[in-house]
Formats: sequence, C-alpha cells, structure tokens
Amino acid sequence: MIEYAFDCRAALTDIVKDNLELYSLELIPKRWVRLGHIQTLLRPFDDFTKWVLRQEPTIQLSASLYVKLQNTLNSIIKKEGQFAEFDVTLVDAAKAGLTKFDEYFQYIKENDTYWITCVLDPRIKTNWLRKNTSDPREIITRIKKYLKESYPLTMSSKTEEPPQKRKKGLDFELLEEYGSQVTFDDDIDQYFNTEVVGFTANTGDNHTQ
Repeated sequence: MIEYAFDCRAALTDIVKDNLELYSLELIPKRWVRLGHIQTLLRPFDDFTKWVLRQEPTIQLSASLYVKLQNTLNSIIKKEGQFAEFDVTLVDAAKAGLTKFDEYFQYIKENDTYWITCVLDPRIKTNWLRKNTSDPREIITRIKKYLKESYPLTMSSKTEEPPQKRKKGLDFELLEEYGSQVTFDDDIDQYFNTEVVGFTANTGDNHTQ
C-alpha cells in the first residue's frame, strides 16, 4: 500500500488541494521521507513473504530465510547501508522485532533437523553451515554421529551367509586382495569430504549436473 501511495503521490496532492477539508491529512515532505524509510524497512520482509508464498520452500530453506531475516534486522539496528538514515523509532521497532525473532530462531538452532536437511543437499553439503553458524564443527560432528547411529547396516546384511561360506567370483577375489572395502561409516565420511555437485543456474528446478 505504501508503494501505491508513492505511485499516486501527485494525485493525492491534487486531491488535497481540491478538497480543503482534507488539508490536515496532507503529508508534508518530511512525512513522505519517513514513509519512504518505513517502506525500505518493510520491503525485505515483503519480498521474503512473497517468495515463500510463490516457491513453497523446503525445510532447509527455512533456516536460510531465518538467517537472512536476522541479518536484515541487525543491519537496521546498526543503521547500515540503506538503513543509515532511519530514526530511533524505526531502530527501536527493529530491536523489538529481533527480540521476538530470536525466540523462534532458537527453536531452529536446537533442532538438528534443519541443519541435516542442509547437509543432505549435495549442492550445498556443509558449506552453508560453515558460513552461517558460530560452531559449524560441533554441528557437523553431531550430524555425522546422528547419521551413523540412525542408519546402521541393514538387518539383511547381518543375516546373509558368512562371506567365507559363499563362493567368491574372480572379480571379488581381485578386489579382496587389492581393493579397499567400504563400510557404512566410510560412506558417510566420504560424502562429507567430497565436493558439492554442480547445479544449473537460472532455472526453476535447479537440476544437478
């Protein structure tokens, strides 16, 4: 609505001039400046809201959105960049918003589900955690431990006939002598230690390549 007000500013001014009973409602230049600041403050939140409604974000994107919102509120409080001219009332509003925001963000930080979904995206893996959390090493260690405990070797592998009783093919004998057998733990560690996969930019699906 603020955007519409700026689009119609000239028309609003003319309406007030033609209707003197509305003179007390006219916005003086100082008020227009303040309205512009309010628009600047609200724009990031409006953009995020529209994005959520349009894209239906996954759990992993929830954590990313929260961090972006936190950074925006902190920038307002510090009066950085486009927020440099904000008056104390807008800064105080951002401080109150950050206090409430931190309550909800704490739930995310205490729930590894959000971190795990980020890590299990092969396009991102641990890159986002390393850049956006204060203790990435601790979180990554905790996630690896959780994955290894939650997804042990399947029962079917435990009930199979012992390897020494099965007939070994030539390929197996070759691998047994010269190869390196992979355990489930090795598989998890390998995932964490390898590079992220590429993705196609500027597409709605972001297919991996």
